[in-house]
Amino acid sequence: MENNWIYAWHHGQADDAEPAESRLRSGASRYPSPATSKEPQPVKSAADVAAHSDVIITMLPDGPDVDAAVSARPAVLEGAKPGSLVVDMSSISPIVAQEVAAACEAKGVDFLDARLAARAKAIEGTLAIMVGANRRHLTGPAILQKMGSSVTLTGPVGAGNVTKLANQIMVACNIAAMSEALCPRYQSGLDPESSLTPSKAASPAAQS
Repeated sequence: MENNWIYAWHHGQADDAEPAESRLRSGASRYPSPATSKEPQPVKSAADVAAHSDVIITMLPDGPDVDAAVSARPAVLEGAKPGSLVVDMSSISPIVAQEVAAACEAKGVDFLDARLAARAKAIEGTLAIMVGANRRHLTGPAILQKMGSSVTLTGPVGAGNVTKLANQIMVACNIAAMSEALCPRYQSGLDPESSLTPSKAASPAAQS
């Protein structure tokens, strides 16, 4: 994802939540090569990244991590310029997303939450991205389109998280239903592969 963004937008900076992994990555051309790209260099903090960026993207394990990375010190809002944009791509509570958005708004910084589906397609830049924003952003969707083939504004801030949650519920239900459907086949001693063949032929959706 980072490479797709750098390739499309010429340069980028990155700070990892783990200090040992902190790095600054910069690309000199649309398609950086070893001959044109700078070597990764360490940065001090997320505030340093924000101070040199118009768009800041966060992707962290949980809500408290996002809150700390954006609102604590030295964090994104300490260095972010008014009018810059924070895009959080973490899967967190919509309430936390709204709280972080409020903190950003108080600093004159725009915020949107952008959740991912089909992460296996990250390298190809064909992710499905579900966006929540309090107003339409001209910059946000353009940047996200470099990482995803489907970028959908689903509602105000927090809507991206709710949409992702609903999507995961549907996925979990499909897994549970498939498990239930397989049980009688195993209990009857049927060969799993051959007994699934008719289901695949009858319903293309069953192939997934």
